Amino acid sequence: ANMAEDFAPARFRVELDASLRRLRFDHVDAILLHSPPAAALAVPGVPEALADLVASGRARFFGVSVDDHACLAAAVRLPGLSLVQATPDVLDEAAASGVAQEMRRLKVGVFVREVIRAQPDLAPPDAVARAVARPDVTCAIVGTSRPAHLDGLIDGLAGGPAGGRA
Repeated sequence: ANMAEDFAPARFRVELDASLRRLRFDHVDAILLHSPPAAALAVPGVPEALADLVASGRARFFGVSVDDHACLAAAVRLPGLSLVQATPDVLDEAAASGVAQEMRRLKVGVFVREVIRAQPDLAPPDAVARAVARPDVTCAIVGTSRPAHLDGLIDGLAGGPAGGRA
């Protein structure tokens, strides 16, 4: 089963072990549940299964990649949560609701994703700069499918046109 479709706690170890075999690793730094529905995080056994991955040494940390505020609020209730991944709009809602403050209190790392797509009014370097300047963000995941956006990011981070560097 694909973990994107099956969030049964019994699958966590099975799926991570399969990934570790494919990667030829004995552990990963972090494992994230990707886009579970909020209700999946309230299923009995989920917190224990995630904690077991850490206790067994298979993962150093666990987290949840969330698509909406309901999932983020459910994730923050998981004991031992170390990180979340969310879009800027979900983080805006978290700040307004108090969930962002709870994540700071719990020292949960926050990876913001889709920063270019979510801020179409900004040039890619400005969208990234705004995302990482947020007080609730630990790291930005800057993915793009457009080479021009990548070139713009490189230029913006380097402080000038890419062609001007030796």
